[in-house]
Amino acid sequence: MEKLKVIIATESYVVNQGFHLIFNKLRHSQVIDKAVSIAQLKQVIKAETADIILISIGLLTEEMELNNLIKLLGSKRPALIAYSPNETTPFNNKNLFTEALSFKDSKEVISDKLNRLFERLIGNDLENESNDLSEREKDILKEVALGLTNNDIADKLFISVHTVITHRKKITKKLGIKSVSALTVYAIINGLIEMEDVGL
Repeated sequence: MEKLKVIIATESYVVNQGFHLIFNKLRHSQVIDKAVSIAQLKQVIKAETADIILISIGLLTEEMELNNLIKLLGSKRPALIAYSPNETTPFNNKNLFTEALSFKDSKEVISDKLNRLFERLIGNDLENESNDLSEREKDILKEVALGLTNNDIADKLFISVHTVITHRKKITKKLGIKSVSALTVYAIINGLIEMEDVGL
C-alpha cells in the first residue's frame, strides 16, 4: 500500500521536526516536505502533490490566506489538519479542516487522531472487517507473541494503550483465539515471527 504523502507547515523548525518524526513513525504516512511560512508552503504545493497538509493556524494571519491556499490546491484538495500552536491564536474556518491538533495534545492523542484520519482516507485497507487481520493487527499480534505488554506495544508502535487493547479484542474476535500461547503459535504458523524469536 502506498503511504499517504504529508506536508508540514508551522512557524517553528522544531515543531516541524517533531511532527515529521511522529508522521514517519506511523505506518501509513510519509513526510515529503516542510515549510515555515505561507510563501514557502505555496512553493511546496506547486511542486508536490500531497494527501495531507498539516498547517499551523499561526501562519494564517490574513483572513483570505486559507481560501487562497485552497484555490491553489485545486480540485484534488488534500485533507487539511489544523495545528493550534498556543491558546491565543483564533481558530477560524474550522469546517475547512479534516482534523485539529493542539500544542497541548499528548503523543497518544496525536497518534490516535492521525490513525483515525488515515482510516477515513484509506478506508478498508486499514481496518478490514473480514476475518483477515489488518496490517496494524498483525503488528500488534507479533508484539503480543513476542511477550510485550500493552504498554510496551503502545510505546513501540507509537499508539495509545487503549488502541492496543481495542486491536487485541479485534484479533481475538477474528481468530477465535484467547490465550497468548495460542496466539504465539498462530503468529509462528503464519510467518509473523520465527520460532527462535520466542525461544521455542
